[in-house]
Amino acid sequence: MTLPFCLCQFGDLRRYYADYCFRVRDPSPCAERITEVIVSGKKA
Repeated sequence: MTLPFCLCQFGDLRRYYADYCFRVRDPSPCAERITEVIVSGKKA
């Protein structure tokens, strides 16, 4: 179960970005992953 975007814990979101989005050194895949998270939150 996912929480509504407005109810996320920002510390958890920060850790998610650090663990999933910023593991790659190339900025393009990093930006794509961040965009996926934002779009997913907006859809929810």
